[in-house]
Order: sequence, then structure tokens, then C-alpha cells
Amino acid sequence: MPNTLTATIRRQIIEFNPDLPDGVSISEFCKRLGISRPSYYKVKKRYLAEGNKALNPHSRAPKTPARIHGDQTRVVVLRLRERLRKSGWDNGPQSIWFEGVDTNEFGDVLPSVPTIGRILAEAGLTKTNPRKRPRGAWLRFARSHPMEMWQL
Repeated sequence: MPNTLTATIRRQIIEFNPDLPDGVSISEFCKRLGISRPSYYKVKKRYLAEGNKALNPHSRAPKTPARIHGDQTRVVVLRLRERLRKSGWDNGPQSIWFEGVDTNEFGDVLPSVPTIGRILAEAGLTKTNPRKRPRGAWLRFARSHPMEMWQL
């Protein structure tokens, strides 16, 4: 079921009884609704397990949401950056990550390099370069019709 079924279609599936003498099979019923047989059986199975909750689709939110790092991680990242800066070393996200791994200052929750970069950007410690070329400038030119500009 790549697309969610509407509540009306789910209601029709729940109320459909293939044992009635009107002669409509499950395949014909599915063709009439424009759904697949596996979709039909998934809704029926969910209705038997959960009852009327089967009228609404399940949440599409991830079961394991992205990790959110707390203030402690932020403090450690900023402290490591300051220490590297005072020592004269490179104080970018990768250097901070390696220093944190070497000294085991992050503890059990190890932030990724992009997460460290986001923490630094939120703190205003990154240098932005407005002269860099924007991504939109990398779009390739393509003519809408073949042989459109043959005169050139």
C-alpha cells in the first residue's frame, strides 16, 4: 500500500462480506474499488486485530526518530573547539570529532561530524563565504525541443 487508502474505501472493505449470495468475489470487489488484493487483506487483518482503528492509517513517522543532542553535547563541542583553537590546531567539525573520540569526552552518545557542524553554526562560530557559487547555478542548460537553436 504505497498510498494510503481513504476512510471510505477502508469502511467499504471492512463492511464487505464475500460470503453473501450476491456473487461478488474478493477479486471483483478489489477491481471495483481500484485496490490490490493484498491491500484488502491488510485492512481486513488490521480490522480484526484493532477494531475501528483500522479506518485511519498508521503514522508514517519513523519508529526511531533522529537523535536530539542536549546541552551537555553542545557544551562539550564548544569546549573542544576552544581548546583546539588555543592550541593552534584546526578547530573544524572533523577535528572536534576526533579530539572528542580520543579523549572520550562525548561519553556514550557520540555526535556525528554534521551534527557538530550544526552545533557550531547555531553558535555562530562558522565562517560563511557568500562568494561561493549557489547550487542553483549548477543547473544544466537543456533545450525544450531538439534542433531548437541550430542556427547558432
